[in-house]
Amino acid sequence: MAFPLTALCLLDYTDLGGGETSFVAFARAAAARPEALRLVAIVRGDGPLPDALRGVGGQLEIVDYPLRLRRGPKPVLARDAVAQIGALIDRHRPDLVHANNFFGLAWGGRAARRRRLPVVWTCHGWWELNNIPKRWLARWLADRVLCVSEAVRRAADRQLGGRVPTQVEHLGIAPLSEGETAEDRHRLRAEVRREMGVPPDRPLLGIVARFQPFK
Repeated sequence: MAFPLTALCLLDYTDLGGGETSFVAFARAAAARPEALRLVAIVRGDGPLPDALRGVGGQLEIVDYPLRLRRGPKPVLARDAVAQIGALIDRHRPDLVHANNFFGLAWGGRAARRRRLPVVWTCHGWWELNNIPKRWLARWLADRVLCVSEAVRRAADRQLGGRVPTQVEHLGIAPLSEGETAEDRHRLRAEVRREMGVPPDRPLLGIVARFQPFK
């Protein structure tokens, strides 16, 4: 296989949630090693995510593929979306297709299958495979499933019946900048306390999360 390896990445959402923020950090790391990996990001519509990816550099395409499998009582076949993604595959000639979310797998996976390209899907939660059509599509379209935790991997193995290889790949964030000292971190902590009105002698606990009903 020739280097740099080219990965065509499909992202369903345009806001910066956990998976999307992690992908931006990954894109920055890839941009720092262009001799090893070339990313082509396919994003559904405009928003904070494509804006962040444009800041990283590299190649970015906007494709209007549907977010849901069904619109009203009838399934959305999305023939145009599959054709659009297929045309992008033909243009960029990737070595593999990566779907960061399920609907990228549903549409991009079909385009990749027709071209006999390997498909990797990141499963962000055990609930993603709770219904039969999604399980069937994942078994048919994914060559490997990346799971964001060990619990998700166990659920994916159970729901997919062991038919697709799975592995744990924890989501990450960009590390602190190179050369940052302990004094720098202390200064940042002091700034946060001032902004929140928390005195230096009071305990301060932080939780980094996105609050949503299903979580």
